[in-house]
Amino acid sequence: MIAAFLFLLPSLDNGAGARPIDRPAIEREIRRITTACHMPGSSLTLIAEGELRFRPQPDSRYENVDCVLAGLRKSGLLSRLPMGFVGNQAAGH
Repeated sequence: MIAAFLFLLPSLDNGAGARPIDRPAIEREIRRITTACHMPGSSLTLIAEGELRFRPQPDSRYENVDCVLAGLRKSGLLSRLPMGFVGNQAAGH
């Protein structure tokens, strides 16, 4: 079973206070990662300011899920960010 992940992306501090994340740049990086890892684009979504959701299909290959997680790490999107598992509804079935 593959669980869903939720990543919290903090606002960036530019010294004069927090500024919003660069949503278009993050969405481009998300598309690049999902394409390179042969995952549907809908599996990795920027759902709100500061929230990145990774919800692979239950039948996703482990290698593809691992590729997305590695791609996120290498992209710098996850630097110093907590990662949490957000439920695993399929595990109960």
